[in-house]
Order: sequence, then C-alpha cells, then structure tokens
Amino acid sequence: MKRISQKSCQLSLAGFGILYFGWLIGQFTRDSTWLGGLCFYVPSVLVATVLFMFSSGAFIKKRFRWGILAAFLAVPALFTVLFVENSFSRPNLQSVDSVSPIRLVHWNIFGGQLGLQEVQQSLASLEPEIIVLSEFPGDASLENFAKLFGENYSAVSEGNLAVIARGQLLAHGWHSKSQNSKFWSVTWNYQGQTVSVVVADILANVSVHRNPELKKLTKILTTHKPDFLVGDLNSPRRSLALSQLPLGYQHAYHSAGSGIGYTWPVPLPMYSLDHCIHGPRIVLVGYELHSTIRSDHRLQVFDFLIIGKTPFLTD
Repeated sequence: MKRISQKSCQLSLAGFGILYFGWLIGQFTRDSTWLGGLCFYVPSVLVATVLFMFSSGAFIKKRFRWGILAAFLAVPALFTVLFVENSFSRPNLQSVDSVSPIRLVHWNIFGGQLGLQEVQQSLASLEPEIIVLSEFPGDASLENFAKLFGENYSAVSEGNLAVIARGQLLAHGWHSKSQNSKFWSVTWNYQGQTVSVVVADILANVSVHRNPELKKLTKILTTHKPDFLVGDLNSPRRSLALSQLPLGYQHAYHSAGSGIGYTWPVPLPMYSLDHCIHGPRIVLVGYELHSTIRSDHRLQVFDFLIIGKTPFLTD
C-alpha cells in the first residue's frame, strides 16, 4: 500500500510538472505561435493553487522532498499572479472635483441567459452614460432593453454587439470582420463632444491563433485612431499584440485600475479577457470590475474625461 501511495504521489507530481512546464513555456513565448498560445492560456493562478495544494498535502503526509519541490515550483506562478498579471498599487488619478466624469460600462452578458431583466437593472444602477454589450441576445429587442435607461438614450447594434448611450449614436459598420474576429465602429455625440468607439469581439476557440487577430486591432488603432476600443477579446491582457499598443494607447486597467484584473470566469476569474483600450485624448479617473451572478464575465466600469478634438476617421 505504501508503494502504491508513493507511486500515486510521483504520478501526480509528474502531471503537475507537465502542467507547469507548459505554463512556463507560455510565459516566455506567449501567443507568438498557436501552440505557444495554448501554453500561455494555462492560468497562472491555477498553476500556483494546484502546486501549493499538492505541497500542503505532501507535508501533511510527511513527504517533505515532494512538498518542498512543489512549493518551489509554485513561487514563480504566484509571483506572476501578484506582480505581473495584476497590480495592487493604486495609480495616481486626476482630481475631478469641479467636473463630472463620463461613465462607460462594458459587459459580456452571456446572451442574457442568467436573467436579461436583472442585467438591465444591474446596468441601470451604475448610471452609465454609455454601455457597450457583448453577446446581446439576438431574439431580444434592443429598443425595449434601452427604454429602462430613459428617453434620451439611443441604441445601435450589429450582430451580438450593442451600444446604448445618452445622446446620439451613429453606427459606421465593420472596420474588419472575419469568422474569427469582428471590429465594429460607432461614434457617439454627447455634450458637444464626438467620441469614437470600436467594439471588438474575438472568437473563443482554442483552435484559433489569436495573435494575427489581435494585430488587426493594433492596425485599427494606428489607422483610425478611435478614442476607445472595447470588448471581449478572449485574449489575456499580456498577449503580445496587446502588450505593444500604438503610441498614446493604454489599457484602462493600467491607467486607473488596481486589484485582481481577471474578468472570466465568474465566480472564480482567472483570465483578463474583457478589455478597454483608450486613446490619448481620454483621461481615465476611475476603473473598476464588478462581479454578479447574471453573467460568466465581470463587467468593466470606467469613468473618464475628454480632452481635445477627436482625430477619428470613418473611412
């Protein structure tokens, strides 16, 4: 029995070692190749948790060598979670005592499968000026959905992407569309300002190499210079293309966020799949992630100010 127990321990650690080796490769290659991307998508928080649990079990069973080895392997994964993938230092944000910031909310609502009316109520409680929705159900009326927010709100949609905003919205159509990714262009006229928004969606399929799709995103930022690119990219924030944004563009989480930045899956998020990228004339004064039981994604809430005129090109 002791021999069986020892063999079981060895097999378990070998399995964890394969998981760890794949994770380690992913941290160096990220999504430069399709296979590297698969390794990169092994969650750091899962690797750290599994290895620490194994270490604790080994120590309880007085298998100290295995316990020390597992704990040693877990440290880099834990470091990645705490200091690379997430930031716990509060950024210096601009004071807005005399100015009311504008609030944008983005949420992948999981097709409204967990309660579309409750999704409406959750959004309304946040009092946003503009809402960007991913996975809006095709059999639901966007017009009726938008009525809850007030008569001065307008709404536009394309496929399963929707935007609702206080003021006037104008949909320009697709910047880029393929079976793997969609980038949809909208302009928003509000309080004498024109805000350009690209709503993005990338297919959640492990067979898709996402780096080429994300490069389309950076090309759109460079060519069309929107104020925001928002959406569910199904790609971590540290993906190669998302780490090399054009000059002047930043992730809202980096500009104004802190704490755990993972957005999926609720209730135990391990991936930062939902993104807001903002341009140089947007000043973020707040960024938060909220969890509810109405979707498998956390929702993004960011407050911002607008400076200067939009350089957005519709052609």
